[in-house]
Amino acid sequence: MFGAGDVLELAHREPVVIEGTYARHRRTLAEMKQRFLLVVVVLLLSACGSDREELPISVVSIEGDRIAVQDSCHDEPRLEVDDDAAAVEIRFTVREASGGDCFSCTEETLDAPLGERAVIDAATGKEVPSTGNCFDPP
Repeated sequence: MFGAGDVLELAHREPVVIEGTYARHRRTLAEMKQRFLLVVVVLLLSACGSDREELPISVVSIEGDRIAVQDSCHDEPRLEVDDDAAAVEIRFTVREASGGDCFSCTEETLDAPLGERAVIDAATGKEVPSTGNCFDPP
């Protein structure tokens, strides 16, 4: 069947099929590494998300077209208002929820006076009473 010359000839041939398979596997492994790294980066970025913390709102102060949320001296408070004809949705975020023994208010201006519209806390989906005292004289 095979002689010594045939074996030597086979030994010196390039393993085309094996090399092609190896190259395909190596390329696939490289693609898998890239995809894995991409997934890791996406997960890390989504875990970081915003460096702001959303806090629930228990009460707001209303005066004309102004709305305010009382806070306890948190770091960089921000009040976001989504004002439409049916309701006013508000979101209160801070950089760090440290709190303290002080009293401060974060205020925004509505597109129009509140009127009969409800104030909704975006964090909880619940209506917030407007019994705060941010606009009362000291």
